Amino acid sequence: MDNKHIRWLYGQLPDLITKGVLDAATADKMRSHYGPVQAPNSRRWLILAFSIIGALLIGGGVILIIGHNWDELSRPLRAGISLALLLTAQALCWWVLYTGRDGAAWREGAGTFAVLAVGGCFAMIAQTYHLSDDFGGFMLTWMLMSLPLVYLLNAVVPAIIYLAGITGWAAHMQGWEGMGQAVGFWPLLALVLPYIYRQVRPDPYHPRAVWSLWALGVCLCVAMSICLEKTIPGMWLIVYTGFLASFYLAGAFRQDSSKSVWRRPMLFIGGAGLLIIAFIQTFKDTWERIGWHHYSERLHPWAAAQDYCLAAGLTVLAIVMFMKSFRAGRPFQVVLGLQPILTFIIFGAAGFFDNDAVQALAMLVFNGYLL
Repeated sequence: MDNKHIRWLYGQLPDLITKGVLDAATADKMRSHYGPVQAPNSRRWLILAFSIIGALLIGGGVILIIGHNWDELSRPLRAGISLALLLTAQALCWWVLYTGRDGAAWREGAGTFAVLAVGGCFAMIAQTYHLSDDFGGFMLTWMLMSLPLVYLLNAVVPAIIYLAGITGWAAHMQGWEGMGQAVGFWPLLALVLPYIYRQVRPDPYHPRAVWSLWALGVCLCVAMSICLEKTIPGMWLIVYTGFLASFYLAGAFRQDSSKSVWRRPMLFIGGAGLLIIAFIQTFKDTWERIGWHHYSERLHPWAAAQDYCLAAGLTVLAIVMFMKSFRAGRPFQVVLGLQPILTFIIFGAAGFFDNDAVQALAMLVFNGYLL
């Protein structure tokens, strides 16, 4: 049996003993039969790390060398070099797939190099023939053209680059002046979620699953602050507490058997985020001038629908996870899962009454909660 399946089986044994499906003697016999969970092969991970770093250095180095001598090259030569870089990366990916190289080092290295080659080729061709200099269009094209590599090569580094890329695209679209809107981030995110689910479902402690969840958690924390239209001041509190509580509680049911913080990204990001927001909620300024009485007409009022959908959907999800934790008898998770419910109630009261008494009550409630 694979190491990941043995780890999964050992994680299920305590629950099976508690429910009476197995007795302790049978569980001990199973552990004796399958043996201990083998420690990760450090040599294999070293090779994987060097393959990724090597792909980044080679891809970036080639682009820098070409860029340094760019003015000395003719247009046909520039186009030829750009296409040659892309074709070389595609040939490497084809060779990895054709020869059945299932090693993570080959897949991650080839995928990383190919993603860089796609972006470099697009950028050099656009500069050579003076095409549109729209950064948003460039990032969107680059990410969509790179996404198939994630699924074809089953590589997590291209997925992380994709998540970072669509987050950067959202930041550009939203704009410092608020001239754009980044609602398109959500369908772009949906395109990569099946890959992340496929990594997490069989073994949430596998390095690919752990890396994917770290990237997803950070990406969502950043992207939500970018994408929210913020027409109703303070609604971000409901959105963030709902997301962080749901993220934390989902991780508590899937990644709670490991003592390593690194292997539990959902618990760390969700738990740390909830505590930070709880600290923010203890200040009076947080509860001043919030709610629908202070509705702000933005450039894209239609985009406020995403705020309402996120607030409602994440609150409902957080309540469902809270009830599941309550029925499972997990007091610490129940306490953290209570935060979005308190936030929703206090936000509604502060928005409806909009007076100093409610603000003082909010400060008192969340000081007590944080304590």
